[in-house]
Amino acid sequence: MPYKEGQLTFIDFLGYKPVMALAKKRLFGKPYLTFNACCAVLASVYESAAVLGRVRCEKLGILEKILEAQTPRLRPELMKSLQERAKERLDAFRNEAGREPHSFLEFIQVKQLEKAIPDEKLKRLWSAIYNTRRAGGRETDKVRELRQLSFKSKKIMKKLEMKVSLAGAEISIRMFGEEGIGFGSSFPQLTERMYRNLHENIDMLGLSEAGAHGLAIPDKLIISLEEQEEEILQIVSVYTLRYWPEMLDPLDLRGHLEMVKEEDR
Repeated sequence: MPYKEGQLTFIDFLGYKPVMALAKKRLFGKPYLTFNACCAVLASVYESAAVLGRVRCEKLGILEKILEAQTPRLRPELMKSLQERAKERLDAFRNEAGREPHSFLEFIQVKQLEKAIPDEKLKRLWSAIYNTRRAGGRETDKVRELRQLSFKSKKIMKKLEMKVSLAGAEISIRMFGEEGIGFGSSFPQLTERMYRNLHENIDMLGLSEAGAHGLAIPDKLIISLEEQEEEILQIVSVYTLRYWPEMLDPLDLRGHLEMVKEEDR
């Protein structure tokens, strides 16, 4: 089925749930995301797409065909490009942190927040909090000092609460989602480890503390990788049925679509 201008992408489908969970309503006007929430959405979509890229890594050519159809003249060798972008981001993280990312929350959300803060001292706040809780430690005097400074900084609080229209967030959501497929297909074992670190090996006290310090944290976190794979494949199967029905069998999605129908009965 040929792509039609304005048609939704399956990245849009993956992003619907986190966007609706974190979007805020105005008294007048359209819903919006705070910048902080937008970074959380980017991390969630990147993670979901990475899980998809991992579980369907042998079907990348088909996924690439669907993605390329949106802008065919502008995207030669799309999947290779997405994998290269993912590797560049990962290499940059490794060089800076001296280790692998612990989770997609750290890899995407924390790093996007840091990029937006001009103050070199304060921009390290979220990494410091995340690393402290990841290691099972308590808040240090240095982290406490950074946190207190951040709450006093009107610029930082203003940046976190900056309103981002859903239409404005759409481009970034698609870009990060597409790159996530490249990440999951290139680094399947790391994808699994990062997912399980956040969703299965959970330090609830640490996450609660991180949320209190400004990180937007999704409500439901405890969900196994296998459950998440099934949920994502069901979402993609619904999208494929609507826009690319001829790809259901090549992507091996018909069984997942039947499960959606069964749940709807």
